Amino acid sequence: MFELVIKSELDRTAAFIDAILDGLDPKPLREVAGEVGAQVVKDHFFELAAKRHRPEAGQANFWEEAADATSWLVDDASAQIVVDHPGVAQRRYGGDIEAQPGHYLWIPVHQDAIGHSPKDFPKELHTVISLLTEKGVALNKADEVYFALVTAVHQDPDESVDPDAETLIAAVTEAQVDRLNRHIQERGL
Repeated sequence: MFELVIKSELDRTAAFIDAILDGLDPKPLREVAGEVGAQVVKDHFFELAAKRHRPEAGQANFWEEAADATSWLVDDASAQIVVDHPGVAQRRYGGDIEAQPGHYLWIPVHQDAIGHSPKDFPKELHTVISLLTEKGVALNKADEVYFALVTAVHQDPDESVDPDAETLIAAVTEAQVDRLNRHIQERGL
């Protein structure tokens, strides 16, 4: 005997509704959303790391650190993806960055300074600061400008920090549907 079983989208939707009415705890669905969503964000940060990191700068990879600092949690109503790494929100949303009073932000402008901090050049730099503009420069021994010294900068928002919304939603939806299907099978609905 040969049999074909046909389950339409409507049948599947009805099974989901039955599962929910049967007392399905929504927390596992939120947990799936958090876990899968966080992985999509991590994968996106690893892609940014591959595209944007300059290994010649000799510093840690910002985006790999952001990926490692990505986690998730759930509450009674939702799943949240948390990126606990300084600077990610600043890059995403932009805004003003101000130096502490009496100090300066050191912005690398020379190729040899990009990816470095002034501490990487002990006793090699000297500063020239204008009292009128409160701006300055840090020069190396050959009087090449390595850093611009400013009291504030504005950073534009960078929406490319976000993973693709459709990719995120598709991955979470697929994982939640898989979880619902397992629940239905376990319950024999």
